[in-house]
Amino acid sequence: MRTIDSLERRQLNSLNRSLSAIRDAHGRLDHLSDASATPAALMSRIQLCDRLLQEISGIRRRLARGLGARASTPTPARGAIQRPH
Repeated sequence: MRTIDSLERRQLNSLNRSLSAIRDAHGRLDHLSDASATPAALMSRIQLCDRLLQEISGIRRRLARGLGARASTPTPARGAIQRPH
């Protein structure tokens, strides 16, 4: 079984923080949708949407980087015998 190295652990922690921020912003946005359309409420909604977009963009960048790194790393053929390092 493969262990998670520190870089992968940091990436997972970063992803978890982003997902938590998205859940939080989404819940607050749902709560604000019940509020009246005052300028302050609209500004809060815009800020929460901006936060959602930032977190989603960050996740997308991290996933693209991770996939790019995996694509450049050769993987053993299926069924091939791997030598221990």
